[in-house]
Amino acid sequence: LETIGDNVWEYDTNEGKIYFSQCENLLLGYESDDYKADSKLWWKCILKEDRIKIKNRNELYRSGVLETHSIEYRLQHRDGSIKWVMDRGGVIEKSNDNKPLRIIGTLTDITHLKQVEDDLMTSGNRLSHLISNLQEGILVSDASGKIVLSNSVFCQLFHIDAQPEALIGYDTLKGAQQGKHLFKDADSFVKNINDLIQNQQICMGDEIQLMNGKVYQCDYIPLFVHKIYSGHLLKFKDITEERLAQSALQLSEEKYRNIIANMNLGLIEVDLNENIQFANQSFCDLSGYTLSELIGLNSENILPQASELALAKKIEFKNNVQSDAYELKLTTKSGEQKWCLISGAPKYNDKGEWVGSIGIHLDITSQKRLEKDLIEAREMAEHSAQAKEIFLANMSHEVRTPMNAILGMSKQLQKTSLTDKQNSLLNIINSASENLLVVINDILDLSKIEAGKLTIENIGFNLHEVVSRAMQVISHRAEEKGLRLMVDFDTNISTTLIGDPYRTNQILLNLLSNAVKFTPRGYIKIECHLSKTYSAKNQTILISVMDSGIGMDEEFQSQLFQKFVQEDKSVARKYGGTGLGMSICKQLIELMGGKINVKSKKNIGTTIEVELMFELGSHADIPITPAIVANHEILRNKNILLVEDNEMNRLVACEALSHYGLHITEAINGLEAIELIKNKKFDIILMDVQMPVMNGFEATEMIRKVFKNDTPIIALTANALKGESVKCIDAGMDDYISKPFEEEDLVNMMATWISKKNNHTPAIDSGISKNQPIYNLTHLERISRGNQEFIIKMKQLFVAQIPTSMNEIKAAFEDRNFPLLKKTAHKIKPIVQNLGIHDLVNDLSEIEELATEESNNSELLLIIERASFVLHEAVEQMKIDIN
Repeated sequence: LETIGDNVWEYDTNEGKIYFSQCENLLLGYESDDYKADSKLWWKCILKEDRIKIKNRNELYRSGVLETHSIEYRLQHRDGSIKWVMDRGGVIEKSNDNKPLRIIGTLTDITHLKQVEDDLMTSGNRLSHLISNLQEGILVSDASGKIVLSNSVFCQLFHIDAQPEALIGYDTLKGAQQGKHLFKDADSFVKNINDLIQNQQICMGDEIQLMNGKVYQCDYIPLFVHKIYSGHLLKFKDITEERLAQSALQLSEEKYRNIIANMNLGLIEVDLNENIQFANQSFCDLSGYTLSELIGLNSENILPQASELALAKKIEFKNNVQSDAYELKLTTKSGEQKWCLISGAPKYNDKGEWVGSIGIHLDITSQKRLEKDLIEAREMAEHSAQAKEIFLANMSHEVRTPMNAILGMSKQLQKTSLTDKQNSLLNIINSASENLLVVINDILDLSKIEAGKLTIENIGFNLHEVVSRAMQVISHRAEEKGLRLMVDFDTNISTTLIGDPYRTNQILLNLLSNAVKFTPRGYIKIECHLSKTYSAKNQTILISVMDSGIGMDEEFQSQLFQKFVQEDKSVARKYGGTGLGMSICKQLIELMGGKINVKSKKNIGTTIEVELMFELGSHADIPITPAIVANHEILRNKNILLVEDNEMNRLVACEALSHYGLHITEAINGLEAIELIKNKKFDIILMDVQMPVMNGFEATEMIRKVFKNDTPIIALTANALKGESVKCIDAGMDDYISKPFEEEDLVNMMATWISKKNNHTPAIDSGISKNQPIYNLTHLERISRGNQEFIIKMKQLFVAQIPTSMNEIKAAFEDRNFPLLKKTAHKIKPIVQNLGIHDLVNDLSEIEELATEESNNSELLLIIERASFVLHEAVEQMKIDIN
């Protein structure tokens, strides 16, 4: 056995020993002595995972079940490498009871075969894995047409309820015959498959229609080994979506081709010289031309403005930049003008060369007309908004003006000796007036918010001081009703916050006033706490106003913030109010970026929570308002011009200022004030804003620009709208005070401005040099050849007649007699021109022009007054020259 070259072994079952031939030494690298020294060496060389095979074999032999064996297992070589062996053997001697005594066998080294087998298995697995994971159906058959490989996609495509492995060995043509019911043309499908196999020619891209509407693409590839046909590969791909997309694209192209041909979008194609090469029917209808008339016609004949854009369009196209849509006027064949929205794109030939452009034209004539109407509507809306603002200003003026008189007179009356009953009645008047002023302010605040005329300040303030002031204001009303006032202020709140203290105070006063109004007994408490949501730059403050008052129903709470809404008529009758306070509060809080929430139960009480976020500030952020300590003695014997059209307001102002030794001159409008300023010097001017004939703005502008008068002007206005103070300053006024005003505030302001005037009084510039005449006699001397007698006569006529003519101009303006105004200005203009008074000539020309337009505005009045002033100065100079 040893001579055959294999590893021979013999196993003695009685001794339990195994004997090896010399070849075993070559298999594992051990010597015979090694096996003798360690009887278990062979067992140790078997891998632990494979020892079970040996144990099972030996047990089967001992039990007499096994006569021969053939098993594979692994051994570990002395150098650590692994050897695969084929172990084959059988029983050669048995005992009397038929049990094996000796077993002989051989060990064959099959390591190399195992490696080849693994490589083949790996390669086959890779190929099988590749085909299994392809997203296309694969079927591989041998030369006899038997299936040797397929994948799951193939089974899915042909609805085969089996695994790909189950198809191995199945006949391809038989399968095609059985599955032909899936196809639209069943017989053709079977015949086609048969032809492909018979012809053994590559066929790619064959399309097959299925009964369910799907479309498959079939590729047939014959397989040859050494030029001998050994089978074929069929590949199936579901291209249904691609074909549907192509069909949809074709339909879309046809659809839009028909749309372009029939819709109201005019299409033209032009060459590089803007000559029309094609036009659709819509463009023919749009332009009024026939297609034959348009072909060869230059587009500039129809679109005159196109020439201005042609160069820029060509540059864009050359740079592959698509031109934006633009609007142009189109001139039709009949000469009618139409507006078109044009979208252009470059046109290329089959070689990709730029050969012209394509333009799509949409008739937007009606839209342009609508656009014009919208612009007019917007202007009307802006005018309406302006009218609303004017109305608010007028309402503010008309309502606050009598309030100024009532409050002013009641305060003056308080300074006199009164009986107890008179004092009581006066207190009632004051209380009612103040309540009415609150209502007026609420309405104005609401109107300002809606008109966007209310601004939110962003200044430093101390919230604790704001809360304290609000509590002080309502404390006397709470004491009168016997209510307890409580404050809980979080000490973690920053001492300086950035925000609007005035609107915060307004919100607190409104909430606290409501709490006092609707709480007959019990308490009112205000809490200010720092919310958890704060950062290094901001603090969110939670302000809660709680009361034990009458409360409100849950249904009404949702309506609480609506305008002019109260819970029921009985509440309005008993407690009064407009129902605006909470609406204004909510809008103010939202303008400040906050939130408000209400919790209330009927006859138990109400809690209103306000959440506001403020930036953190420092003490330096708090604006410093310098205390005005005015010396009232400076007012004594000063000349004051009071310009006010309302008699009550004049009476209030005169009464309030009468105690300071002032000399007050009254004027009822701006024009009258200007006449007084011409002839008298005043130390300060109190100017109402809204007046007939000439308002305060116009009068101030004339005082500053025409007469170059810098007397301090303080605006007195009942207009409480945003921007009023800015308008006053822009018009040339020095300061601003709102009616109804406090006597002390007005007196301090007047004293302050008179002090400033006394400390720095610049020379008044009349705009006319006293050393040089206004007039120039050069022209008059030239035409009279130096005749001095004639020149003197002309001066005398000018002094005698021109002032009268100017008075006629003023009278004509006041009477709105524009034809006479124009005629008189035109009549005196040559005389003024001959005397070289060029400023007056320009003014007279403007008066003529404005009179032609019958302009009834302040501009015309301003020019007339300026001309009158220049005329007066010229007459005075001529009188001196004549004498």
